[in-house]
Amino acid sequence: MAYLGVDTVHRFTAADAKNAVANGISFVCRYLVPQGMGKDITAAEAKNLHDAGLGILLCWEIGAADIKKGAEQGAKDGARAKALAQGFGVPSGTTIFYACDYNPVKGDYPAIEAY
Repeated sequence: MAYLGVDTVHRFTAADAKNAVANGISFVCRYLVPQGMGKDITAAEAKNLHDAGLGILLCWEIGAADIKKGAEQGAKDGARAKALAQGFGVPSGTTIFYACDYNPVKGDYPAIEAY
């Protein structure tokens, strides 16, 4: 079975969520980042998405190229994402994705993989 989703920095209202479902969307990728960044998912938005029957894929990304800082940065970011997720009530064991939001060069790959 194929699923269709969207990745966005914009918050979904209840109407947006219902419209997404009506247009075949089954999940939304949203950012699990500190509150106030503008792209952060909120509890009200998560409720709108769940109430409409949409799945939520959580993505961590503060700096577009933080991922090229390697394992140490990955461990710090992972701990921050986990703490945010726990505070948000996300079930333990939920996968949190991360973004590589720049055009890496081949030399960046080892650090990205270590992240």
